[in-house]
Amino acid sequence: MVDVEKLYGGCPGIGTDEELFARAFEYVDRPDIADIIRKGRKYRAIEYSIYTDTQNGDDFESLFAGAWRVIEGDNEEFSWDAWKKVAQLRYPNPFQG
Repeated sequence: MVDVEKLYGGCPGIGTDEELFARAFEYVDRPDIADIIRKGRKYRAIEYSIYTDTQNGDDFESLFAGAWRVIEGDNEEFSWDAWKKVAQLRYPNPFQG
């Protein structure tokens, strides 16, 4: 059901099949489960970015961008290089002297 193309493209969204699945639960008076399905994209985007091999740069950067967008906002622009510079300043490496 997951729109994998959007997920790996850095713009995770709820797929058409996921939305139909959510509506089916609403139809049987289970809006709680429909809500879980719709909000699952956030958890999925974060989980995929965490478990993706950082050595696979294109996939990792796209998935990380998707995770960042579900937190910061779907329409926000994302630059890996800009994010990395800010993160390195904000969170210095404790293992460097």
